[in-house]
Formats: sequence, C-alpha cells, structure tokens
Amino acid sequence: MNLSQKIVTLRKERGMSQEDLAEKLNVSRQTISRWENGTVVPDAYNILEISKAFGVTSDYLLNDDYTGDDDIPQIKEVKKDNHILHSNLTKIAIIAQVSFLNAAMKPYGATNNKELILELIIKLVPLLLASAWMVYNWRYEKNPKQYKQNVLIELTYCSVQSTVFLFGYFSKMYYIVTPLLIVLALIYLLFINPKYMNRPFIKEKTDTAPHDRKTIFNVSLCKNGILGGLLYINDTELLYCTNKLTVSEKIRRLHMPYSQIGRIEKATFHTVIVSLKNGEQYRFLVFSRKKFLEKVDEKK
Repeated sequence: MNLSQKIVTLRKERGMSQEDLAEKLNVSRQTISRWENGTVVPDAYNILEISKAFGVTSDYLLNDDYTGDDDIPQIKEVKKDNHILHSNLTKIAIIAQVSFLNAAMKPYGATNNKELILELIIKLVPLLLASAWMVYNWRYEKNPKQYKQNVLIELTYCSVQSTVFLFGYFSKMYYIVTPLLIVLALIYLLFINPKYMNRPFIKEKTDTAPHDRKTIFNVSLCKNGILGGLLYINDTELLYCTNKLTVSEKIRRLHMPYSQIGRIEKATFHTVIVSLKNGEQYRFLVFSRKKFLEKVDEKK
C-alpha cells in the first residue's frame, strides 16, 4: 500500500471519519480527502502527526513494503541512557579516590611489622577499590573517540595526583600537599570533566522538537520537471516519496541505500546531487540543504 491507501486503511480500522481525523490533526476535512486521494502529499510535520494519531512509525507510512497489520512497527518508548546519573557516579568515585589518597599519605604510627601490614591494608585496599571504580566507570562513555580521550585524561590526572602524593609522603609536608590534592581534584571535577570528558553535572537544555522531524525533508526531485515529495533519512538509506501518478513506481518510492551511494554533493540553487554507484544521479531541491547534509553525515 502507498501512503494515501494507508491513511484510508488506518482511519477506517480505528473507526474514524475524515472529520474526526481532521479535528485530531488540526487540518480541514478537504485536506484529509486530498491526502487519501493521493493528489497531495502530507508535509514532514503532518507525517509525524499522522504517525502519532494512528500509533505507527513514519517508516511504516513511507515504506510500501509494509502491507498488513502484522508489519506495522508500533511506536515504543526508548529507554534513554541516564547520562547525568552515570556522570555523577563517576565524580563520586573521583572524590573517594582523592580522599583515600590523602588518608594513605599520612602515617598511622605502626610500631611493628604486623601493625605495618595492617596499616598498609587499611590504606591501600580502599584506595585500590576507588581507583578500580574510576576505571569501571569508563564503560559509560559510548563514543569511541571520547572514550579514548577520557582514558588519556584520567590517566594523566592520576599520574599528577600520584606524584603529589609521593612528594607529600616522603617530605611529610601534609599542610601543603593535602590542599594541593583537593585543588587538583576540584579542577578535575568542575572544569576538566564537563568541558573535555562529556561528564556534565546537570542536564543540558536540548531541542524539544520530535527527533523524527529532523529526518524528513520537503524536497523536489528535478527529473522530467519538478516533483514535490518527501526525502526521508533513516539508518540504512535515503527514501524519496511522492504520490504523483505520472511517474514510475520506482520514482514514486525511490530507495537509495547508503551502500549504493557513491557521493552526495552540493549543486546550484539549493540543490543536492545524489550519485549512485551504478551511475544513476538524482538532483533534489532542498531548501534546508545544510541541515540535510549534516543529518546524512550523521547517519552514514
């Protein structure tokens, strides 16, 4: 089924009239009628509103491969990674490590070997556990490039702290070294972690617009005239959709897998040329060209 047929089918399955759907989407009944007749294609915003109204994804609406109820991918809430919680747990480990490091620096006054061994256990075990916790927290960073940077920065920080610790241990200048350890830890926590290690204390403000809206673009295909339609960016391909009956079925649902795309380049007048490896080229007029190219780069 194409897009117009799916709108009709989904509306009837849910016992809705054209007026009911129009009221739900805040459009006119005539607009619903034109969508269902295939004379007009819903824009990117309305595609998203239709998907929410019917409880299906925009993939289902735009992809003709789904032909029945069993194929409909229902909208599911994706459990997001609690980045702020992980970030703050990492900071607790850092605070614990510098606290145990400071405690290990000062002698407890052992008078024999047994007491000395006990002192070393009391000092080193908590310190090693806190250090192991810091290493364990590296797993929270999913970006490979950021992960490598975090490891390098953390090892550098620990090396500096160890140097200061050894200086304090042998010089016994605790009144200087203890504040220095604290200052280094504060700089690391309050400045280096959020700025260079992707570990913010609080949630940053983000765009509240639906994410899917950024993957659908109103475009025109420049081929035997100007064909208005939608260009959808998903994880595996670019999909161009139009309900114009004057073009072939291939063009009405033009699938361009990333594996078959040779290059995507800018052209004149806000156009983009998609060149496939088989030699085919498609020129699209995209008014939000910069955002489109950025989104394609993210997906590829």
